Amino acid sequence: MNLVSNLEQELGPDKVQISDTEWTDIGGDAIGVPLCTVTPENAAEVVTIIQLARETSTSVVPVGQRTAYWSPLRIEGAIALDTSRIRGIERTDDVVTVGCGEPVRPLDRWLRSQGLALPVHPDAFGETSVGSMVATGLTSGIGMARGGIDRWITSLTIVTGTGEIIHTGTSAGFRGTEPYLRDGLPDPTGLFLGSEGTLGIIVGVSLRVVPTPWVVHVEGTHPDPVALLRCGRSLCRDGLCDTFRAVREHEPRREGRVLDTPWTFWVSVDSPLDMDDAQSRAIRVQKHLESEGISVTASTAESDSGRAGTDEEGRPRWQGPMGAHAVFQEREYLVGLDINTSYANAEKLLSIADSQAEDALRLSPSMVRTALYLAPGFVNLGMHTSVPRTKPAQGVHEHRSHWLAELSQHPVVPYRLGHAWPSEMVAKILPSRRILFRQFKDLLDPDGILNPQHPLVSP
Repeated sequence: MNLVSNLEQELGPDKVQISDTEWTDIGGDAIGVPLCTVTPENAAEVVTIIQLARETSTSVVPVGQRTAYWSPLRIEGAIALDTSRIRGIERTDDVVTVGCGEPVRPLDRWLRSQGLALPVHPDAFGETSVGSMVATGLTSGIGMARGGIDRWITSLTIVTGTGEIIHTGTSAGFRGTEPYLRDGLPDPTGLFLGSEGTLGIIVGVSLRVVPTPWVVHVEGTHPDPVALLRCGRSLCRDGLCDTFRAVREHEPRREGRVLDTPWTFWVSVDSPLDMDDAQSRAIRVQKHLESEGISVTASTAESDSGRAGTDEEGRPRWQGPMGAHAVFQEREYLVGLDINTSYANAEKLLSIADSQAEDALRLSPSMVRTALYLAPGFVNLGMHTSVPRTKPAQGVHEHRSHWLAELSQHPVVPYRLGHAWPSEMVAKILPSRRILFRQFKDLLDPDGILNPQHPLVSP
């Protein structure tokens, strides 16, 4: 049986591509040569792919922009399932249902034309898909003072490893009912958040959206990240901000050490009422910051065009143009070290971030960046180093391995549990939790064809 020929026959030759070039991800890791890449347009075609793959015991691995610097993908000999063509937007009241391949920036722009907005989304690259946000369990970016993506999802449509289509969400579990509710009854939605395609292929997402807020951006610089951490926590707790981000970004061509670079903070203050209320809240935020000795350098109201989604603003809601991931990967490696932790531990981990940033200079990097994103109950700490691809990749990988091993000794949760993490971190997962996860894997994917080398299920 020729699997590729059967895929071409069932899907059409334009949806099946073959490449003999080894793929790499944004971190410079080789992730294999796929058997083929398929680009289905709907759930039924995903079912067909799964059924054909089962007949030949061929792995199926969902792929996106390959920006996962944890390297969760191993696609050697597998069907690389590109879901970017699974699109479409439907709205029911303040719940929007989209195809998993819908990019977040165009979706947010469309919502703003309807007087709505995405409550949370990554702030870096707008081509990130909604399905990727869910599959990776987004816990960093715009809206983190509201909590993560999990709080906003009402339903998922999943194709399992048996080729069945299931709908999660309380209301979606009843015939003839829109996916508007996830509360009230046991629901498996959370099981698929962060599972990265090893339990099922996410093909549709329903999530609550919010009326477009009026926003004021408060910005400034400060040398002490601990002061920013404590002040930001208070603002998140009091519900005075939508996003609190603090970044120290060092370009090595500038004179001085990394630690001499000040931190820049950015606070998004929003109001559901009007701009006057947003301005009033921003004044409260500014006074709170100044009472802690933190000076504000700018307070800027979001433009009407920005609020309506009719401009192409690059900052502060979106960093970087569409397509920037692909351009970046052509010239740079990204050493990404991201963890989530409690506020109590965050202060201790900042010293590790300092040491990592100083050590990164030996890689001759283009940029060394440390970032804090604050949520009401946890902190996302990111350490990112950009290294030109003209430099040896081995030193990049050794640097990453060393500092991930250091972080694994502390009470942290990986932002994403990819193959880049050392075995020490995987070993910290409670045996009962791994047993439960594997039992679900056996139930939903009895042949083990879906992303079989994911660290949660691989031996």
